[in-house]
Amino acid sequence: MTHEDDGDRPATEKFTPATSRIGGVLGLLLVVAVVVVSLVDAGRDVPPWLLAGCAFIGVLIWAFQIRPDVRAEGGELVLRGPVDTRWVPLALVEDVAVGAMLTVTAEARRYTNASVGRSFRQSRRDAGADLVAQSHGSHVEARIEALASSARVNDGHAGAVRRAWAWPEVVGLAATALALAVTVLL
Repeated sequence: MTHEDDGDRPATEKFTPATSRIGGVLGLLLVVAVVVVSLVDAGRDVPPWLLAGCAFIGVLIWAFQIRPDVRAEGGELVLRGPVDTRWVPLALVEDVAVGAMLTVTAEARRYTNASVGRSFRQSRRDAGADLVAQSHGSHVEARIEALASSARVNDGHAGAVRRAWAWPEVVGLAATALALAVTVLL
C-alpha cells in the first residue's frame, strides 16, 4: 500500500496487486516477440490470423493482468477492472471480503476486483495468525474496513456508486476479436 498526499486534496491510498504485474509485462513482451520474429522470418508470408491473434492476446493481457487496480481516493474506493471503473463511496461500504478476489458490498450490491486476493490456504492461515504474519489480502481487507468505518462516522451523506466504461479496452477487445474471427474464416 502506498500513500500520496497532494496538499488540499485528500490522500490517495493505493493497494498493490496481490500478484505482480511482471507476468503481464512479460506476456506483452512475448506477444511482441512473436510478431517481430514472424515478420522477420516469414516476411510478407505471415498469416493474418497470427497477427490478429497476437493483437487480441495482447489486449487481453493488458485488460486482465495489467489494468485492474484498487485505491481509496477522495472518500471513494476506486475499483478499476478489465473493462470498467467503479467509484464506491467508502461511507456506503457495508462489507469487505478478500478471497480469490476483493468483494465489496455497498447498497446491497456486490462489486469485485481481481487485483487483490488471497488463496484459500492464506485465508485459513490468516484466521489464527497475528497481524504481522497475515497475508497482503488480509491487510487490504482490514484497511478498507477501517477507511469505510471512518467514512461512515465522518461523512453523513455519501454519493451513489458510479461506473465508467474503459472504452479503449472495450473497443480494443471487440476490434481484435472481430479481426481474429475474420482472418480465421478467410
